[in-house]
Amino acid sequence: MGGVMDIFEVLYTILPQWAVFVLVGIGLLCLAPSWYRWVQNKKVKGLLRNYASTTDRGLRTQIESKLWSQVGYSVVRLTVCAQTANEMGLIQLCRKAEERLLSLGSPIPTRGPQKDKKNITGRLHPIEVSVRVTHLLEQGLIENAEVLVTQAFEQHPDDLDLQNALREIEAAQQTAISDSHKTG
Repeated sequence: MGGVMDIFEVLYTILPQWAVFVLVGIGLLCLAPSWYRWVQNKKVKGLLRNYASTTDRGLRTQIESKLWSQVGYSVVRLTVCAQTANEMGLIQLCRKAEERLLSLGSPIPTRGPQKDKKNITGRLHPIEVSVRVTHLLEQGLIENAEVLVTQAFEQHPDDLDLQNALREIEAAQQTAISDSHKTG
């Protein structure tokens, strides 16, 4: 908290006190809409959690009516509702939210497992590339393995693991060619 107070002390030395209050007020006014949306989305998620945790039909109907009055026809809240209901396995509520989104002409959020942002392929270590190549070759995906090694060679041109992986690919290609001659 000391860092925030230091900022105010510096502002007080530069600006008059009324100007500092105006700046803080403007900052809070700028943050208020985002905070309000965050609170509304948390309420929707909480209602879905309550709905999922009860088995009483009467209570579920009450929660559902409260949910739809909370969500209304807000595209953002309907999207949050559809995504969260899908994650929680509440397919009926997910479909209702998607129907409302369609009636508003808004796109439906994707269902199923979301792509993990941490799992985006970037620069891989040559050993990781070698392991992936082995797995790809076991599945018969020679071309994919070749692309992976080619990309890795751009970053690590003299790596021994990548050279071994390239030899594995060449061997797999030779095996595939000889197999095609035997069957053809």
